[in-house]
Amino acid sequence: DATQDFCLADAPTVADLQVNEMGVTFYTTATGGTSIASTTTLVDGTTYYASLTLGTCESATRLAITVTVGNAATPTTTDATQDFCLADAPTVAYLQVNETGVIFYTAATGGTVVSSTTALVDGTTYYASLTVGTCESATRLAITVTVGNAATPTTTDATQDFCLANAPTVADLQVNETGVTFYTAETGGTAVPAITALVDGTTYYASLTVGSCESATRLAITVTVGNAATPTTTDATQDFCLADAPTVADLQVNETGVTFYTAATGGTAISPTTALVNGTTYYASLTVGTCESAIRLAITVTVGNAATPTTTDTTQDFCLADA
Repeated sequence: DATQDFCLADAPTVADLQVNEMGVTFYTTATGGTSIASTTTLVDGTTYYASLTLGTCESATRLAITVTVGNAATPTTTDATQDFCLADAPTVAYLQVNETGVIFYTAATGGTVVSSTTALVDGTTYYASLTVGTCESATRLAITVTVGNAATPTTTDATQDFCLANAPTVADLQVNETGVTFYTAETGGTAVPAITALVDGTTYYASLTVGSCESATRLAITVTVGNAATPTTTDATQDFCLADAPTVADLQVNETGVTFYTAATGGTAISPTTALVNGTTYYASLTVGTCESAIRLAITVTVGNAATPTTTDTTQDFCLADA
């Protein structure tokens, strides 16, 4: 081939010129001139002249070989130091370059092409090359990568117990760090608002954010939301007589160990010796473990009282003869 193509990235020299004979000498002139060392770098567009030597005689006519040394441009980027988050599982495909069809290496020269699915490694410099025809970029673009990762949050208890009566929310989950975000998925998903009610048997996943990066591994917290049943009664409206001095202990419920309040929620437990008050509604709650009934039983009380008789004379006189 009298017109030979090379790639600048391969650093071609005179020794790479193809001739069919051995012991060929090269020049840059058709006649005369000084022979060129085989280590001389080929120059794009140059014609080199090959000559054979037999004894003390060289070729009267030299072979002309015209050289093309191709070079693909170096790729470009808007940021030679690129930041990623480990939680996003970034790969070589995430590297930002302005051109298409770019190939990446982990070496400035030589080396093996890195697959676009290869995970990025924090602190590594990747080198981008373009290919035009059969030639790659002689100078590769260097991109240094930072892969950030926020630590996984911690807790003193990965299985946390709550009571439905306390209306527990995501904000009640115990973690040792501040600014924690919760999800109901181990990866991905949408953040759960802090005011969201906890659901019995659900596992919540906690993540920290440092800069723009969240934890790659989330903390799992499994929740139990206990609830004692509402007590029952045969009569939600109970009647008593004041003369009997009825107390809270006289209220009829079908269960034992019931606690009474004068409020449907909250409030302070009433002593069983507390006198019942006419027209008052009392609220009964059961306790199972550390949890009370989320819904209390309402019992409305009537305490009846017959009036004391009256007289016009509290000292009355009679005659035995009147029998």
